[in-house]
Formats: sequence, C-alpha cells, structure tokens
Amino acid sequence: MTDKILFRWLVICAVVLCAAWSITSNDFQQGIDLRGGVTLSYEIDRDSIQELREAQAADSTQTLEGALNDTVRVISTRINSMGVNGLTPRAEGTRRILIQAPTLSEDQLEEIKRRMVQLGKLEFPVGIGRLKSQQDPRLRITNADGTDTTIPFNEAEFDKQRADRIAQDAPKIAEWVAANPGQIPPPELYRAGDAYLYVHEGQERPEIVWKPWSAGEAARLINNAVDSPASPYHVGRSVTQSEVQDALIAARAGKPHDDKLIVGGWLYYDPDLYGEGLRGFTGRDISNPRRSRDPDTGSLTVVYDVNEDRQGDFEDYTDSYINHSMCLVLNDEVWSNPNIQSALSDVVQITGGNPGFTQEEQSYLVDCLQSGSLKLRPTLQSEENVDATLGKEAVDRGVLATILGGVLVVVFMIFYYRVSGVVAVIALLLNLGLMVAMLMLFQAVITLPGIAGIILTIGMSVDANILIFERIREELAKGKALIASVQSGFDRAFVTIIDANLTTMITAVILYQYGVGPIKGFAVTLMAGIACALFTALFVAKTIFATALGREWITGTLKMTRWVRPDLRLDFVGKAKKTVMGSAVGIVAALAIFFGSDPYGLDFTGGTIVRISLEGEATTESIKEKVSAIKKDDGATFFPQVQVTKLIDVREVDGKTYNQFDVHLQTVQSLTPAEALGRVNSDLETIFDDRLHSVEEPTKNARTNEWSFVVRLKDPASTDSVSTDINTYVDPELGGRPFETVRVLPVSPEEDPETLVQTASLYRFDVNEKALVNKDEILSQFVQVFNAQLPKKADGTVSYAESFPKLTFVGPNVVADLKTQAIVAIILSLIALILYIWFRFKEIKYGFAAAIAVFHDVIIALGVVVLFNASGLVHVPINLPIIAGFLTIIGYSLNDTIVLFDRVRENLGNVKGTFAEVVNQSINQTLARTLLTSLTTFAVVLVLFSLNYGAESPIEGIAFTLMIGVLVGTYSSIFIASPMVIWLHGREEQAKGAGKGDRGGVGKGSLTGAPAGS
Repeated sequence: MTDKILFRWLVICAVVLCAAWSITSNDFQQGIDLRGGVTLSYEIDRDSIQELREAQAADSTQTLEGALNDTVRVISTRINSMGVNGLTPRAEGTRRILIQAPTLSEDQLEEIKRRMVQLGKLEFPVGIGRLKSQQDPRLRITNADGTDTTIPFNEAEFDKQRADRIAQDAPKIAEWVAANPGQIPPPELYRAGDAYLYVHEGQERPEIVWKPWSAGEAARLINNAVDSPASPYHVGRSVTQSEVQDALIAARAGKPHDDKLIVGGWLYYDPDLYGEGLRGFTGRDISNPRRSRDPDTGSLTVVYDVNEDRQGDFEDYTDSYINHSMCLVLNDEVWSNPNIQSALSDVVQITGGNPGFTQEEQSYLVDCLQSGSLKLRPTLQSEENVDATLGKEAVDRGVLATILGGVLVVVFMIFYYRVSGVVAVIALLLNLGLMVAMLMLFQAVITLPGIAGIILTIGMSVDANILIFERIREELAKGKALIASVQSGFDRAFVTIIDANLTTMITAVILYQYGVGPIKGFAVTLMAGIACALFTALFVAKTIFATALGREWITGTLKMTRWVRPDLRLDFVGKAKKTVMGSAVGIVAALAIFFGSDPYGLDFTGGTIVRISLEGEATTESIKEKVSAIKKDDGATFFPQVQVTKLIDVREVDGKTYNQFDVHLQTVQSLTPAEALGRVNSDLETIFDDRLHSVEEPTKNARTNEWSFVVRLKDPASTDSVSTDINTYVDPELGGRPFETVRVLPVSPEEDPETLVQTASLYRFDVNEKALVNKDEILSQFVQVFNAQLPKKADGTVSYAESFPKLTFVGPNVVADLKTQAIVAIILSLIALILYIWFRFKEIKYGFAAAIAVFHDVIIALGVVVLFNASGLVHVPINLPIIAGFLTIIGYSLNDTIVLFDRVRENLGNVKGTFAEVVNQSINQTLARTLLTSLTTFAVVLVLFSLNYGAESPIEGIAFTLMIGVLVGTYSSIFIASPMVIWLHGREEQAKGAGKGDRGGVGKGSLTGAPAGS
C-alpha cells in the first residue's frame, strides 16, 4: 500500500503537467448553444435543381425535398465527422441549407466552408493538353471499328482565346460590380475561375471546355513548380490552399485577385455522351467509393463501383480513351486526372503511380468521389454571427446551478466521510480538470449534450469513491488495522469499479461507432470522463491515502457518518412480484403515452423561422416569453414551442438601429385542401392577374407530403413562361419568393367543350406542405405584440419588409436517420453489454437482467417525460439534449446494476442460503452506496432543474430527464434487475432438473472467476 509512493507522485505530476499544457495550449470550445457562433447560409445551385426536375420527369421518386434531405444528411456526416463540433446543418425553405457552428478559429471555419464546396456534381470528362497524362497533347479516339480519330488541339491558341475574353469583359465586370455591390456578375460576363467554352470559327465547340484545378490541387502543382520557370504552373513562390481558394472566390465575384493563382486546363466532353439530352457520366453513376490497396504492390489506392445499368456504356467509353486521362471534375473544378490503362466496367481502381497515394491523397480522392454523388450543389450566400442559442440568462443559470451542485457534493462528501471525503473531493476536482484538458486537447466542443456526459462522469467518479469508502468501513468493522482496511477496501472495490466503468465504456464506444451527431458527442465526452474517473479514483485517491498513512497524517481509524444500519435486512426480493407487475403496467402506459402524443420538439419537427428587427431593449428570453404567451381564440397556445436566437450584427433602417432575432416556431401542420388552396390563391391572383381563370382544389401526395395545384389560365402560354412567372414571383410585402423552386408541368384539358372554351391552358405545380405556413397570420400576431419596436413606413404603418427580413420554413435540426441510428446504437450497446457481463460473470443471466433493467429505465423515463411535457408541468419536448439525457440514463442504470451484481457474485462463494436470499442480502449490503450515489447525483440535477424551472429552456428539460433517470435507475437495480436475475436463475435450475427447491448458488464453487467486491 505504501510502497512506490515517489513513483506514484511522479506519474500524477506528469499527468497534471500534461493536462496543464493542454489547457494552456488550447482554447476551451463551447457550443453555439452556450457561447454563440456563426450561421452559414448556403443556396442550392439553380442548375442542379433544373437537373433534378429533369430527373423527376423520368422518375417521380426524385423529389426536391428528398434530395435536399439527402444533401443535409451527407453534409452532417462530412463536416461533423468527430461528432463533437456542435455543427448543426438543416434545410431552410426549398433551396437553402443552414449550418450553425460554434465560435471557431478562422482556420476551422474555412475548413467547414472547404468541405461544403466539395459537395456537388461530379463528372468524368477526358483531359487534353496539359491535363492529358501522355506527352502527346492530341486527342485520339478509338472508334468502334478499331480506327482512330484525331481531334486537332493547339493549347496555346485555346489559352489565348480565353485570355482575350477575360481582358475583353474585365471593364464591363468592374462597372457591373460597382453598380451592384455584393452581387455576382451575370454569366454572360466571363470571369477567370469559371468554366470557358472554346469557340472555333464562330461556332461553339462546347465539347472542349477550360476548367480550373481545385484549390488544394492547384496549390500542390504551383508549389511543385516553384523551381521550374517553364511550367504552366510556375508563379515564382510557394502558395497556400487558402490563397488559391480566395483568388478563385474573388475572381468569380468579379473582384481583384492574383490571376497567376488560377490554373487549370482543357477537357473534352464527348458529344456522344454529354450532348444535348444525354446524361454523360456523373457521380450518380458510381457507388461505394472506398480506400483500398493494390493487391500486387500493397500501395494505397481508391476504388469505386460503377452502377450496373451504366457498366456497358462505361466500358465502351473508357475503351475509346485508353492512355488518356479521365478527369474527376467536381463542381466545375478538376480534382484529379488519372490515366485510363484499360477498359473499365464494374469496378474502377485509381492508383497513385509509383509509390502510390499518400493517406492524405487517398482521403482527398475518396472525399471527391463521395461528395460527387449528391444531387444538389450548395453555394455560400451569407455568414452571420449569433449569440448563444440558449440565451445569456439560461447559460448564466446553468453555470450557477452547476457551481451550486458541485458545492453541495463537496460539502456532503466532507460531512459524511470526513477525511476520506476530502480525498474524494481532491480526486473529483482533479477528474474534472483532466477531463477538461482531454476535451480541449481533442478540440471537442462542449454543448448541452456534452454537459450531460460530464454530469454522468461526476456521478460515476463520486460513486467510485463511495464504493471504496464503504468497503473500508466494512473492513474496519471487522477489526482490521487502518492500513490493512484501506488496502483491502481499494482491492475489493477495484473489480467492481472496473466492471461498472468498462460496461459504460463499451456502451460509449458503440454509441460513438454507430451513432450520429449528438450521440457521438455524448460518447466522446463520456469516454474521456470514464478514463479520468478511473485514474483519479483508483490511482490518485489511493496514492493520497498511502502518503497520508505512510507519514502518519492519519492514525487510529477513519471516522465516517452512517445513515444505513450495517445489520439492515429489508425483504426487497419479497416485493418483487408486485414491483415487476407494477413496472410492466408502467411500461405499457409509457408506450401508450408516447405513441398517443406528439412528443418531438423543434429539433425533430422543424418549423418556421421569422427574423424580426426590434428597436430598443429586447432579450431572447423576453421575446420568447411574449411569443409563447400568444393564444388562439380557444385559449390554446398559438406556437407550441419557441426558440429565439440573437444575431450579433444590427440592422440600420432610416438612421435607426435595430437588433435582429431569429424566432424559431413550431408550425407542424396538416392542412385541408381548402386551407392549402387559401395559402396560395392570393399569390396566384397577383402573379397572373386577369389571366387567371381558376385554381382547382389541390390534392395531397401522402408519400411526398406535397400539394398539387392545377392552375387554369384564360389565354395560351408556354410552360416555360408560366414556370418563370411562378418561380420569379416576389411577395410585394415580404420580399421573398414563395414558389422559387416549383416544377410546372402542362396538364391535358378535359373533354368538356365548355371548359375548353373558358380555359385554354392548364398547368400543375407541387408545393411541400411545410412551405404553406400562414405567413399573414403569423406576422399579424407578431405585429400586435411588438408593434412599438418595429420599423415603420412614412405613413406610420409597419414596414413588413424591414421588420421581417426573413420568413421561411426550416427542416429538422437533425439528420434524417438520427432516430433510427439512436435505436440501432442502443440495441448494439445492449448486446455488447450482455456479452461482456457473460464473459466477466461466466453466466449470461446477469447480462440479460441488466439489459432488461436498462430497457425498463429508458421506457419508463420516456413515458414520464412525455407525460409531464404534454401536461405542461415541465417543458421537456424530445430534442437533441433530451436524447443525450436518455443516453445518460443508460450509463447510470448500468453502473448501479453492475455494482449490485458484483456483490452477488462475491457472496455466492461466501454466504449460505438460496440464490434469492443471497441476492437480497447483497441488496442490503450495497444499499448505502446506492442511496448515497443517487443522492449526490440527484442533488446536482435537482439544483440545475430548480434554477431553470419555468424558463422553458433545454436545460430545464435535460435536468428533469436526468432526475427521472436517477430515480428509475436506482429503483430498477433493486426491483427489476434483481428479480429478473433470480427468475433467470430459477429457469436455469429447472432446465438442469435441479428439483423443486431453489438450491443453486449455495456455497463455494457455484460461479467461476476471480472474486469481486463492491
């Protein structure tokens, strides 16, 4: 116990110094909910929307909303691969994507933007000139009959024509930009960085196109050519990827830039594949891009599959261009130009030559191929700084509650365990410091779900110390000497602490591996916390005790308060039948409550964002309070859920300053045909005026959630003109375009001659139900509440355009498959739990019993949470933080149950009696630890809940969820897990033909494996 003290302290000092270095060398990353951050708004490229519309004509399952959701899902995976960065992409309206990011460094923010522009259209044209892999710059095409066709190509001539066009349009672009600040020049004015179609003898040759290298590849080529003045990529100095990216962005915007940094080459788009009406080869024609190795050389390669329906065409295509480069062109930028060595059909392998790709180059190409399979291309439109989404008051209350909860734990531990409590407090504080250092080292962003993981870690850290101290108390009661009691206490608690924490660690690993978004973030925080908790409880606390005992700072005995008698013999098992039956009824009731209500919050349902400009004093809390108080005629709440975010930047109107807020409203709706018609009728009347004959009652597609409207016009009109009229219509009051992405189709008229006389043209277009919010009704309510603070027109009436610069529906704040992924992750973690406990306890019944207890806790807590939210007693809709709360319940329940089972395992070799009696005695022996751990954890979350109750903030919801979790976790370990393991044991004995009595588990030798303690 007291040996190697110096070595132990050297280890502790080394760990503390590393933690101090991490804390001083890295910034503490807080999520956008706690500190604020930036909102990036991306708009979907109109060309990609048009391509999707064309695909819709051939395949009705290709919906714009589906493609937008797919894009959001892939973006979420790509930009938040660690799951701890607090990045939340979501769909906004019908052609925009919002990304909320915490306050990050400039480099981190630029990396997000870089990854975003990787997402889009991928093409596979042939490279010519400097993009051709062979020395011969000519393009030789092998025809089907084996003959060759050579297309003449003079790269210098082509480059000169493009340079002349740049010089010709440069003055016009400068004039246009000066007259239209902040806007992109029209496409007819050519700028460097954009694709250029070569014109030959007055005729366009669209099959030969110049396109730039991607910023990363351009920087590599330029840097490789620093010492090669003859190279077309020579600029005389080294450059960074950011410099090239900035030059490309500036050039495309018509702004000054270094034209030497924009390098590219010429591509050949085979007219037999890429001609008008032909689909060519794009990212949609490939699947499963992946990292691989060359089976012969072992070098790194990239492999992808060609979709079965295009394999024949792809083989013919590549057979025609052997020894040419087949370029990977993503978003009109060349990413790579690998050489075609043979005809390709089903599987394509890209090698990196000799010695092959580096890992960075391999990842670069996989990113390109994965990104190119998306149907929609996003482009950055705006970047806005926002305040903490929780609101300053909520964050301040959360900080205060955390401090008070921590003080309560410190006071209690010192009061109850005296000197031992001081050791526990030192270990706890060091645990928190090490966990913060580890999270800072990994640049993990702390969000509200992460705080849930920290709270669970605090509970487990305190629990480990309580386990040790209660064991020391038991050893002292046996009359052992102090040093022997401390040694034995640590030894006996060791296995239990390891088992309890390892089961939780396994769960965290599964959640990280198979979870998404906040599930990953929670798992990372939890894994870091467990590692630190084990170190501080089993190493640091033991070292402190050993030092104090060795130097005789502690002598005699350790005084501790006792609230639970050591001879307690309550009959918990005897009440098992009633408790199990009650829990079964509770589970059924919980499921009925859940499926019979609408429990999901804004993160899962989406809603409507209204941006409001307010003069004078206003806070997120005051706005939320006023909007939440708006009632319908029947007294019901107008907006079930409201979230408010303050924008940092202010708005100037007529010399006055207005603060801007984004008010996120839950506007989930199910319209009748008449209501849907009423939402669009006035706009259509404005668009077509006296040309409009009528609009038929719409029909709804239940699968796509879209309403189909048929418009009758009095005069004939082309489909394109009607589409233009509808898509370009701007709301005269709000300034937005309500129909900016609808696809207009002609409809065959009825056979009724009278109808044909009245109506010459019929057209159909579809609108998603989410977009049909009653804007007039929403804004009229806002005007009534905030009228005095809104911008006014000259006549004193409210200026809607200035007061509400944005009003649009937004999709859920989660990836589409989050709920499915969460369920999969939880199921896999329960399976892993069963297998681990089977391995450690040598009997599978313990694993099944623990899994059933976890399932019970989650379902019961879910029912209670939904019930209290539906009744209005607590604001706890199921949002992302609540998901983290349920994951915390799993960890807490596991920890509690494993402690009990470890004591059962130990007692089976030492205590006489039936298996049920052994289990009941084990419950009584560990009751003090169970109650004390529950009390300390419950105290922390109770303070958190009390200070936030009534504020309708996510902190209120997650604190309430954790309170319920502590209660049901404590209950289930005693009244669910224990009866279940007894019942399973009885089934085993029956299967063995053990007779009528329960004699299993008596005496030594009934369970193999090392003895354990709690």
